[in-house]
Amino acid sequence: MHSVSLFPFLLALQCLAHAGPIEPGLLPNGDQHAMIDRRYGMFIHFGINTFSGHEWTNGTLKPEIYNPTNLDTDQWARTAKEAGMSYVILITKHHDGFCLWNSPQTEYDVATSPVKTDVVAAMAKSCKKYGMKLGLYYSLWDRNWDNGVMRGDKPKISEEKSREYLAYMKSQLTELLANYGDVCELWFDGGWVLPREQWHIAEVYAHCKKLQPRCLVGINWSIGQFGNVDHHPIRPKDYRIGQPMRYYPGDFRLGDPELPVFPDVKHFAGPDGRLHYLPFETTVCLNKHWFWQPYDQDIRSVAELLPLYERSTAQDNVLILNSPPNRDGLMDQRNIDRLKELSIALGAKPGAPVPADLSADAIAFADSVWTADPGDWSARAAIDGNPDTRWAAATTTPTITLTWPAARTISMLRIREHFDRVRAFEVETNTSGKWTQVHKGTTIGPNSIIRFPATTTTAVRMKITQAAEPPSFIHISAADPRSK
Repeated sequence: MHSVSLFPFLLALQCLAHAGPIEPGLLPNGDQHAMIDRRYGMFIHFGINTFSGHEWTNGTLKPEIYNPTNLDTDQWARTAKEAGMSYVILITKHHDGFCLWNSPQTEYDVATSPVKTDVVAAMAKSCKKYGMKLGLYYSLWDRNWDNGVMRGDKPKISEEKSREYLAYMKSQLTELLANYGDVCELWFDGGWVLPREQWHIAEVYAHCKKLQPRCLVGINWSIGQFGNVDHHPIRPKDYRIGQPMRYYPGDFRLGDPELPVFPDVKHFAGPDGRLHYLPFETTVCLNKHWFWQPYDQDIRSVAELLPLYERSTAQDNVLILNSPPNRDGLMDQRNIDRLKELSIALGAKPGAPVPADLSADAIAFADSVWTADPGDWSARAAIDGNPDTRWAAATTTPTITLTWPAARTISMLRIREHFDRVRAFEVETNTSGKWTQVHKGTTIGPNSIIRFPATTTTAVRMKITQAAEPPSFIHISAADPRSK
């Protein structure tokens, strides 16, 4: 109870948090705020695995099989832009060790393949062209390095070897962070195969921050267990305040491909026991696999993606949705079409970012709440971002109201109704104590975009004037798609 009562106070102090390297604290710093504001991006898995038919390979595939005949990173960035995203995270080197840039540290890279294009450079140029931020994925685990000394699923190396590998990583990270412009995030993976001490994370982190101080660093499976920091895996449902950071330092949490839970724990302990605020970056596959596979015909529907988006971007967390290019070096048209459909369903204007959900900062109340069975069916459940909760009314003509402590400019509501029951409704906004009707409609259904003239208001309410039965809303978001 005590921690919950402090939460609004902590939110009010967010403006006092500053950018910079990791520091203990209960609030996000400036760079973490920037990450939270990015909200929605694209994960791009592409590399030698694309041509292998396998998700993971062990570093023994011949570079000759890497042969994209129509590589087009402009198409990738344009797709992300038109999908309403704000950044991309590109796989630069997966566990197999194959590098998508010409790395002087290895011959296992694009320079020894039939297509020698520096994909990292091309992606950086495309991101700049389309106004996208660039993030990079880099696997700590390199199964090709030093004749495959880390090839096995549970490799064992000496401390001397781990120091040699640290020098190798630092050289490659210098290449990635010094040659391609601003990088907003570094996404490290594969750490679970060695004891965490052998990755020398503190040195890696300091090296990255020296090269790009504003770049946030996260390592997959970021959180350890009380009494056993290397315990693997610790899933979001098992997070507890004060659990140790498995990889320290770090700026955000990863637990691929897990989804955040409600409520999402934000505060985890460094080695000295002090708490650090860590947002969660969710990774979701648009298709069945991370890398493009010729036999993968599955693609998530918009109806499935909507609650995933809501869950993953609520509670100051972010989502990267994976869309893998094919063996031509292009994203499949079906992926492009689905991503555009999703952006439209989320209320984005063509080519503009998916609008931020302003409802999360609101207070919601309704004049009718279902109480005939156990559970919380209150109005708050419609704006908490949790697709497993919903507001349910007890009458057919209820009113639900969102209020803000300070005025917001809104021009859209997006509503997901649990049952298709609403037959008529009105939307009103409040300015200087006066309610004004801005929209009148009929049905709502599984996902409805309600647009009206931009209004600066402290409250918005929906009055259901006719319904077949008492209505129930899974999600309500208020937004202004005109804003960035």
